[in-house]
Amino acid sequence: MSLGANIVTNYVGEEKENCPLKGFVGICNPFDLFTLDRYVSKYRGGYYQRQLGFYLRHLMMKHVEELRPLEKRLGRSIEEINKEVKTYHDFDKIMTAPSFGYLTVDDYYRKGSSILKIDGIRIPTLFISPLDDPMVVKDVLPFDECLVNKNTILATHPSGGHLGFFTGIRPRQWFTEPTIGYIETVDKYYNCLLYTSPSPRDGLLSRMPSSACKKKKKKK
Repeated sequence: MSLGANIVTNYVGEEKENCPLKGFVGICNPFDLFTLDRYVSKYRGGYYQRQLGFYLRHLMMKHVEELRPLEKRLGRSIEEINKEVKTYHDFDKIMTAPSFGYLTVDDYYRKGSSILKIDGIRIPTLFISPLDDPMVVKDVLPFDECLVNKNTILATHPSGGHLGFFTGIRPRQWFTEPTIGYIETVDKYYNCLLYTSPSPRDGLLSRMPSSACKKKKKKK
């Protein structure tokens, strides 16, 4: 989910045929970190950048001793870094990028964007992305990339927010239903040939198992 979905997408795309996973579902994947960073920095006066920065500062001090080994590489103490961090962009610039050997924070955002790895996905993969997500705007969604990769589905919905998906008088999150349904289908079938049904760019991009799918053999 969210950044976690971006990380797993990178892993699945990099491993290609060697990926040990049977299938994958990514919810609200940010896909393009560089573009979204520019958008989020301006959205509502940078509110989300500051809020996430506050949360990251809290996590830093909670795990300060585990982070101590990084101080030599970063050239300052964790406490000093904590005082400098005001937004998540500050955290990535001061902490994340240099810790993992990236030249700059933008280098990290570009290379860490999972949209670049979708073409390498070789396992059944479902992405669920609402079109009103304030954190992951519609312009970064990989419609074309998912259309040309027979192993991927990009399912969009007009509403859902960022990890919201609430529905009903007694609100419940509906994304669990398609997620579980997809996982159960992947578990039931293997070596499926997939097809893409025609649909407008703003609609639901769908792929379903074709009649060529072989049902998984039952264990005796």
